[in-house]
Amino acid sequence: MKIQINKILKYKYIGIVFLGIFCLLLPQFSFAVAVPVDYTSSDSYDSGGSGNAFRSAWGMTLSKQFILQAEGIRNLDFNESGAGDIPNGVNLMAYNDPVMGSYNYMGTTYGTPPMDDMFYGYGGTGWNSESNSYVESEVLGVGTDNRVRAGISSQLGYILSSDNSNIINCSSEYKCTTVGSGIATVTVSFPGSGLYYLEQRDQVGDRFFTRAYEYTLSSIDYVIRVNNPNQAPTVSYTSTTDISYNTAKANWSYSDPDGDVQAYYQVQV
Repeated sequence: MKIQINKILKYKYIGIVFLGIFCLLLPQFSFAVAVPVDYTSSDSYDSGGSGNAFRSAWGMTLSKQFILQAEGIRNLDFNESGAGDIPNGVNLMAYNDPVMGSYNYMGTTYGTPPMDDMFYGYGGTGWNSESNSYVESEVLGVGTDNRVRAGISSQLGYILSSDNSNIINCSSEYKCTTVGSGIATVTVSFPGSGLYYLEQRDQVGDRFFTRAYEYTLSSIDYVIRVNNPNQAPTVSYTSTTDISYNTAKANWSYSDPDGDVQAYYQVQV
């Protein structure tokens, strides 16, 4: 009985070790990089209602993340020049996360609602500075004096490009492929500009104020080392010809997956 227990425990330990190794070998796909957001000075506004237009000091913050994934390997960081574990024939896939945002009221410690196109009540019982929370305007009821909403009106697309198409080819602009050994830089650019807005309403005076702003996204660079492991050549004996008293000619075929020429040979009889 004692031998049987030890055997079971042994297999249990092996199973745990195997599971740990398997987890370590799984590709890591959770990493994303931050894209710098540039707030431009260009804006437009629309106001109306029975009262005068007004605008309070609203602080709006945008954020953006982007993922460039070596398919089947991992998500890439900005500097991959020292890694060298990305071989040829790997697709670099892009995942363009949307721009997100939040805002606060007059620089206070009030809550920061998301820019999700939904109305929220602010001030008084709306945003509580002590609990740092916000409440949807529908919850506050008809007596709510002030409501506000904000959102991202337009998102930006992306284009991929490579500074060395012999190492990384980005001919499709939306996907790249590693094709040769060395270091290349993949640039992700975001053409054009997008819009985000904030709308403030006063239900008592039936006043509202809407203002839209432009934003742009700075390009980001990935420095990537592609390492094409050397593959062994194939040599096959074909025949022996020109046989004489003390000489003969040995014939063979040679091929190399990397295209390397034969540098030397050795014949053993």
